[in-house]
Amino acid sequence: MNDIMLVLNNIEYGYKDKDNHLHFFIDDNFSSNYVLQSPLEVLQNKVGVCWDQVELERSLFLEKRFRLIPILLFIMMVVNVLLTLF
Repeated sequence: MNDIMLVLNNIEYGYKDKDNHLHFFIDDNFSSNYVLQSPLEVLQNKVGVCWDQVELERSLFLEKRFRLIPILLFIMMVVNVLLTLF
């Protein structure tokens, strides 16, 4: 698993846009220009937002034959409730 962490530590936070330009910060055009990268693209570009990085992680863990169980957590409602309490 250490080798997976070494790979992930080399990925910067940012995104690839529709025109294949790399952005190393989230700008105002992110929502209209973002394109999900394949795990191979993330490795080549060394940049990705959380969705890109999760797909890379999934690919790396599957290569190591880890059993993966996808889980979706819905926390916005809880966060909104907590914010109204404070």
